[in-house]
Formats: sequence, structure tokens, C-alpha cells
Amino acid sequence: MYRYFIFDMDGTLVDSTDGIIASLEEMERRLGLPALGRAKLRGAFIGPPLKESFMKYYSVTLEETEDMTRVYRDSYMEIGIDKTKVFDGAFEVLEKIRRLGHKSAIATLKQHQLATRTLQATGLDKLTDYICLNLDNSLGDKAKMIRECLAALGCTDRSEAVMIGDSPYDGYAAAEAGVDFIPLMCGEGFRKPDAADSVPCAARVSSLKELTEYVK
Repeated sequence: MYRYFIFDMDGTLVDSTDGIIASLEEMERRLGLPALGRAKLRGAFIGPPLKESFMKYYSVTLEETEDMTRVYRDSYMEIGIDKTKVFDGAFEVLEKIRRLGHKSAIATLKQHQLATRTLQATGLDKLTDYICLNLDNSLGDKAKMIRECLAALGCTDRSEAVMIGDSPYDGYAAAEAGVDFIPLMCGEGFRKPDAADSVPCAARVSSLKELTEYVK
């Protein structure tokens, strides 16, 4: 039985797609970057780490991503957060976890000021026991963040912990951290039917509402 539940944030608990794309478009405009187009932005930036996608799709160095991250963050603060919505079932599953005496955490690679503002604006911060943020705005190590969450929650038996996420990146990190993984098959990262086949999965759920029924 799982007693410790670790959630990704973007694409898992909150739908930040519109906010991310609008902020990326504004970043392109402010920095004079070539416009990738909404379809390309959606496919390239929803799920993978931000700086990794910057380097891949804009052909920039890691050092150059620092300025891009700053402009993106400013744009997101101005226009992105207001476009963020909480997924149906997010409050319900977190409330059930707490009601049953279990513990939950959020591990997000999202830039820490943006993540903090998003969680505060939605109220999700009040329903979780621990939040692990990307404080140095690096490419990030999700497996390390999962392990930090486990320590903070007091988990000593990793068979009692599970990671819930919307992309294979979350699944790979969970495997590296030694915990089970449950993919949200409605997530951007699992749009292709076989996308989860390469990721070890304890179960597959189609929505947070279905996950709520899974929590016991």
C-alpha cells in the first residue's frame, strides 16, 4: 500500500499549457528570437526541462539560456500565471491522501518563483506536506528531488512511495530514485499510445479522478 505520494506539477496537477506557450511567445518577441509557432512550442516545451528545450530548439548554449530563462520568467509572471488552471480531481486526490493519514509532496523543475506563485495562487500548497523546488534554476535532477521529498516526508520504505507524472521524464526519474511510477495517460508526454511502454509503471490512470479511486 502506498503511503507517500509525490506529484509532478505542470501537466499533472495544473494545466499550464496556455500560460507556458503565451510566455514563450512573449519571450521570443522580447529577445528577437525566431518564432517556432504554437504547435512546435506545445510539442517541445510541455513536459521536458525548460533549459534543455531552449538549447535544443533555439540552438543556444547553456549560458545563453540564463537570459532566456529570466525573460521567460518575467513574461510568465505577467501573463502566464493567470492562464493556469487546476486539473479536475487535483484537490480531491490531495484531500483524500491527507484524510487517510498519508503524505504528499510536489517535485517540480519549474523555475522556483513561478512554481511558488502558481501553487499559492491555486491553493495547492496548502494541501501538500512538502514542496521541492528548482532553487538554482538549473537543468534539474528530478530523481534527486524525489529523494529529497522522501526524506522530508519521513519515508524509510520506498515500496510505500509512488511518483505521479505526465511524461516519461517523471517515470525515468522515479525509477532512478527507486520508487514506483503511475503515469497520467491524459498528459502531454503520453499522447502517443506507446509512450509509456519504455517506462516501468505500477499502474496507468487516465485522470486524477481515477487516481483518487486508486488511493486507499
